[in-house]
Amino acid sequence: MTALVIAEHDNATIKGATLRPVIDSEYALDHGHAALDRLESGAQFGKVVLRIEGVFPHWISP
Repeated sequence: MTALVIAEHDNATIKGATLRPVIDSEYALDHGHAALDRLESGAQFGKVVLRIEGVFPHWISP
């Protein structure tokens, strides 16, 4: 029963949190080869992002 109470507390804490991904680096789409080099090197800590100019997901304000 104790584990269930702890799990419920953790779930409530997570639901109230704002989680943001760790972004290592960003590259323009035409520099995709550099982004791939970064991934292949294994030196990144977080996400490697490719930017597509003029296109924004609905949840990101330009």
